[in-house]
Amino acid sequence: NPIDSAVLVFVLNALLRRSQSLWATDASPFQLYVQGRLMVSTAGETLRLTVDETHVLRAFMLSANKQLETWQILSLLNKTDQDKAVIEVFISRLRKKLVELTHDKQVLETLRHKGYQLNMSFKVH
Repeated sequence: NPIDSAVLVFVLNALLRRSQSLWATDASPFQLYVQGRLMVSTAGETLRLTVDETHVLRAFMLSANKQLETWQILSLLNKTDQDKAVIEVFISRLRKKLVELTHDKQVLETLRHKGYQLNMSFKVH
């Protein structure tokens, strides 16, 4: 069935408002540059990221409460359930990089039997 254009515009505007509320403000101390795969702090510190790390960080910002379940990360990285150990190593390396940049050991927490939570905000470019 065709969708009424007024309804489509309404839904798209609602989605846009919802997605904008998830992004950090311009005053955020960190900026994620997706194309350049860089995270930069206002102090001038730069963190180089892999493509996968960039996609996962962006997904954290888009998710509710900045939480991702393990299966969501597996899906983002095109891995199977047998690759959970690979995800643990991936998260460990990403956590190490983020701790270097933020100086906060709780920046990326493990949620037991669930997934992971990102405890920082940044603006995505």
